[in-house]
Amino acid sequence: MKNKTSTRLLASAFIAAIFILFGFEAFAQNFQNNGSGAYNATCAAVLKIKNASGAFTGTNQLGTTAANYIQGTVAYTSSTSGQIVQGLYYQNLLLENNTKTIQDGVHILGTVACTPTGYSTSFAGYYIVASTGDRTYNGTFYYDGTGAQTIFGESGSGGTNGYNNLNLDNGIKTVAAGTEVEVDEVLTTAADAPLSILGDLVLGSGPTSTLDGTVTINNSGASLTTGSGAVNFNDDVTVTLGDFVMPSGSGTVTIGAGSDFTLANDANAKLSLADGTNLIITGTFSNGYTTDYSNAVFACNSTVTYNGTQNPQLIEGTSSAGYGNLVLSSGAKKGKNHINICKNFSLTGGNLTMHDGSSDYLFTMLDADGTVTYGGGTGNEEVIGRFKRVVESGFGSGTYVLNNKFTTVNITSGTYPGYIQFLVRPSVNPAQYDANKDVNRKITWETDASANFVSTIKVGYLYSEGPSGGTWPSPYTQDKIRFYESNAGGLEKTGTGFTPVRVAASGSNLGSVELAGINWTATTTLPNNIDKIASTNDILLRTGPTTFYTVNSGRWTNPNTWDEGTWPSEDDDAEIRHLVYAGIAGPFAGTGASGNTTPESDVSRYGTTGAAANNVTIAAGYANASLIVGNEDNPDNYVFHFKTGTGNGLFKNLNTNAPTDAFPNNGVKANITATGANGLWITTIVTGSKITTMGVSGIENSGTINNESIIEIGQ
Repeated sequence: MKNKTSTRLLASAFIAAIFILFGFEAFAQNFQNNGSGAYNATCAAVLKIKNASGAFTGTNQLGTTAANYIQGTVAYTSSTSGQIVQGLYYQNLLLENNTKTIQDGVHILGTVACTPTGYSTSFAGYYIVASTGDRTYNGTFYYDGTGAQTIFGESGSGGTNGYNNLNLDNGIKTVAAGTEVEVDEVLTTAADAPLSILGDLVLGSGPTSTLDGTVTINNSGASLTTGSGAVNFNDDVTVTLGDFVMPSGSGTVTIGAGSDFTLANDANAKLSLADGTNLIITGTFSNGYTTDYSNAVFACNSTVTYNGTQNPQLIEGTSSAGYGNLVLSSGAKKGKNHINICKNFSLTGGNLTMHDGSSDYLFTMLDADGTVTYGGGTGNEEVIGRFKRVVESGFGSGTYVLNNKFTTVNITSGTYPGYIQFLVRPSVNPAQYDANKDVNRKITWETDASANFVSTIKVGYLYSEGPSGGTWPSPYTQDKIRFYESNAGGLEKTGTGFTPVRVAASGSNLGSVELAGINWTATTTLPNNIDKIASTNDILLRTGPTTFYTVNSGRWTNPNTWDEGTWPSEDDDAEIRHLVYAGIAGPFAGTGASGNTTPESDVSRYGTTGAAANNVTIAAGYANASLIVGNEDNPDNYVFHFKTGTGNGLFKNLNTNAPTDAFPNNGVKANITATGANGLWITTIVTGSKITTMGVSGIENSGTINNESIIEIGQ
């Protein structure tokens, strides 16, 4: 019995020993910290996790918070693939040997680089990857030590050997020179974690990286490259030396409202936007390299949006290549220097000022096919100052939009110029400005000095810029606005034979005046012919009664006879530079029947008094300038007359060329020819009871008057 009992006891002891041994081996894989257990270690002290499944456990597990972070260096050294790196708070972390799977929530708190005991000095640091296999990063990896930290370079992608999400907090963080940090998805930085980039930082797919701390790129060859995810910078971004790169496929990058994006005064402080990229500047953007701005490169199909609410938000100048697409919104803007645009331009919510009296910068669109869009509603925004457009033969519809939606040029024929340009300055006096008649807006036209083309020009204006302080008293109303060409030396009406097309301004809504058939001329001295506007002269908008000029021979009531494509009113003067006739049906004197058969006796077309015009002049210096008044188709007792009253109804014949047609006419229309009539003819075309009569207030004659009927003076 004794022997049996002893045998049982020995067996039990053996079994117990085995249990303890196995239990020890099981616990030996982990660091189990319970109750009030504490672990203290120096920076260089090493705690090796050699088993692939080894872990920190226990009721008082180490590393669960920043307060109970694991001191010293934790080394995950298993030679088995896929060793788990726990998502805990570490002072220092070392990975060695086979592949590692890094859990979400790894925090690196170390701020003093030290060499782990038993390792070479080349391992000095607080996150060290030694000779190990691939690292698979899950979730977010944190550098949040309360001091300066250098981010260990990981240049892989797709979750392997590159950070998945990276979070930086509590002190300055640095991407070291010669290293690359790749973030597959999201980078987040706290406001108290300035980021210094001396190597290469590559961002990932997002959805959105948010950088609340400052970012500085300051090393030759250093770069920040954005990925397909959006990036929001909520503090200052400074490129002192290096590159800020937005490659093709990048997500939208936003410079926040409180952020300054600055390129230093160095050709190697660079910004680069590829086609399809979008940079939104809600804060500010400044390029210190004002020599030529060549350090900032914007591909033609990239887009820069300024949407800040500063009053005004400043728009940085560009190199000769310019922005790709430029979008301005959310308030007033002001150019800091000359601005070029490769493609399209949009302005919404406020004006862009390029000229304010103290600064005068040029805004240029380089692509003839580029579009210009003003506003999402009424579209009353304007570019104030010089707006230049490069021109291309055969361009689309031919209409180029410039300073506002109503300031346009349509080149209709001729040799296309290399460029067209307007200087537009609201509420600034144009040359020869008359406050009682004119719109107070300076509009200066400019184009190539060697071009020869015909165009339709439209310009916009505001109601508040009208005559007499914007009150538009009669007869100086919007329906009578016309183009005049002006400069310091003179003034001349612009008339092309086309009727001005007018859209009335109201409130803050722009109005417009459009005139077709305008010819180019190199002669800036005025007068230079009424159908032309010379480069560098002003387009003056003048309203009220004017002088109508003939541009073709024809009947008084033929719209094509006159420079405005219609006949004068009783308040307008008329200057005759061709052969004009009244009371005679065409064809006559070399003119056809078309447009020349309407009798002058329909007096309602002139106004309330029936006067065909106010004062009338047959001009000097024009061969065959003449007025022929007959009795063919106006009723008996009709008097073709001009306005009465003091200073009105005056008739001047200043054509000193002698007529060669026979006088009297003897009732034969063919006896008066296109080349033989000069001066005034009162003639009887049809013999009988109808009498030809012209009524005037007075006559001034320097040429020839041939009278076969009645002239009434002093109506």
